[in-house]
Amino acid sequence: MRVVKFEEKVISGVMNYYYLYLIKFEDGRFYIGSRKSKVPANEDINYWGSPGKNNKPLWEMQKEKHILFESNNISLKELREKEYEMIRSGWKKFGKEKCINKNAGGLDSITKDGLILGGKTAGKINGKRAKELRTGIFSFSEEEMMEIRKKAGNRVKELNVGICGMSKEQRIKNGKKCHKLGVGIHGLSKEERIKNSQKSGTKAKELGVGIHGLSKEEKSRIAKIAGERAREVTSKNYCLKSPSGEIISGKNIGQFCRENNLSHPHITSVLNGKRKHHRGWTHPDILLSCKIFYIRNPNGKLFCFGNVLGFCKANGLVNSNIHNVLTGKAKSHKGWTKP
Repeated sequence: MRVVKFEEKVISGVMNYYYLYLIKFEDGRFYIGSRKSKVPANEDINYWGSPGKNNKPLWEMQKEKHILFESNNISLKELREKEYEMIRSGWKKFGKEKCINKNAGGLDSITKDGLILGGKTAGKINGKRAKELRTGIFSFSEEEMMEIRKKAGNRVKELNVGICGMSKEQRIKNGKKCHKLGVGIHGLSKEERIKNSQKSGTKAKELGVGIHGLSKEEKSRIAKIAGERAREVTSKNYCLKSPSGEIISGKNIGQFCRENNLSHPHITSVLNGKRKHHRGWTHPDILLSCKIFYIRNPNGKLFCFGNVLGFCKANGLVNSNIHNVLTGKAKSHKGWTKP
């Protein structure tokens, strides 16, 4: 909590009023807050507290506003201390579960040092105190924290902010920066990573969350999807001549062999020039002793060839530019790209 000392009670002839208020909702819950106003509390009728900005459904309920304390001769520090005392009193009298202030940064753990210092120093002091007393966010059980994280994650995804608002390139760049600076997971040793992973896995298994919360059918479905994605990433391009003389090209040799009842190892040998044919399937009519190149035209069609110069002449391309595309020095030439 950042504390600002208020020395002068009148600025440029304008009187300032400081008061504490209680908002009581129709479902029995309540909120206690502090307010600095230019008008007396009984005239400040349009102000209903800060939580209304973040919790609209709650603020749409029927509610009453009660003034607990008012003064024009008090500092903000003194006002915050009174607010803290009244929140503690409200917790004891009505129950912490009915008080909306229970998530307000662990108010029952605020120390005098924290009130005086303010800023990040206060945050560290009060956070340590809250952890010791199991208050604020530390008062929740593991199950409640899992539910809070889940809701927060869904909200971030819905609003497309944070890491969910980054493109793939931005995430990669951010990861590389963290790796270079040695922060986050990159600041841990291999042994520490393994230890953290084992600890998280054991906890997830105990709570039945993550992969441990899935049924056998769901696990099989996810494994199947992951396998298909892995094959898509690691699969290679191919170009073959069918028994009828048609040139067939594509990606994922394994899938092609399964669909056409062919032996994957034998077809691989044909593509590598170690075997002349397999069930009538042969390598396209190029010299098998030369290196084979693959390139995709602007329409997305895949071509394979061995003679770069001859291929460029036949398609109106510049030999040196195509060579740069094939070697990765250039991204494209006239729309032709490397697969």
